[in-house]
Amino acid sequence: DITGDSNITKSEFLDPDRGLLAHIRREFHENPAARKDEAIPEIRQDKRKWFDHFDYDKGGTLSQDEIVRALIKTFKLSDDHERVEQITAVVGAVWGIFDTDGSGEIDKDEFTCADGLADSTIATINQ
Repeated sequence: DITGDSNITKSEFLDPDRGLLAHIRREFHENPAARKDEAIPEIRQDKRKWFDHFDYDKGGTLSQDEIVRALIKTFKLSDDHERVEQITAVVGAVWGIFDTDGSGEIDKDEFTCADGLADSTIATINQ
């Protein structure tokens, strides 16, 4: 919804740069990370590679929604709606702790630094 009016017009859908069709093509057709046969990197072994795997637009940041989706995919929780809700709530509750620059997104340094979001995720896995 380019105009933010909660409606997608034909021109918004077809916009070659910002339209929904362009987004779908980027994320699901042209994006190799969107292919189901590509293995998700092990977060405990390579935090940066895991981050890069889910940074589909290669912008160097992940939003709360992107982190939640990444965790759901990593731990294969898409069928467990209760766990999905828990993960969503926990990520939202701790977001401000890890988004140290207050940008609203987690950049790779915030994610991979000592005691960053990756280390906290790994610590939770290891419990």
